[in-house]
Amino acid sequence: MKLFRRKKKDKELHPFIVRILMHLNQKLLHCSNYLQKKTNHYSNRKRKIILWIFCIVFVSESSFLIIRSLQKRDTVFYTVTPIKFIPFNKISHPAFTGIEFKKIQQFKHYLDANKIFRESLLTERPRLMDTINFLEKVYQQKK
Repeated sequence: MKLFRRKKKDKELHPFIVRILMHLNQKLLHCSNYLQKKTNHYSNRKRKIILWIFCIVFVSESSFLIIRSLQKRDTVFYTVTPIKFIPFNKISHPAFTGIEFKKIQQFKHYLDANKIFRESLLTERPRLMDTINFLEKVYQQKK
């Protein structure tokens, strides 16, 4: 039954990508030739020992990462601290000039003019307009 099968088309890569891949292949060949020259004088026993050591290290590291990821632990390697809204009474004197205030007003005007950009930006940053209005109030009170 051929309900979901599609005809495969031969897709060619962009010439720039082909050049990059060819350059990368040449570098890998150069590295492999260099390593081959370095290990030519090794005996078969020494090569096997190096291979076994490499395999043991690789398998142990991989198994450690797999086991570590499957375990449910409370410890976290990194933490993300949320951005908190600072109440107005905790800010003493904001240090921004009239030029920066004009930039804030221009940005607000741009958001008002471009509705699509505004909606996409406000979905990502829901308190952006609150912050802009807050900065305008602070500047007006500073004057």
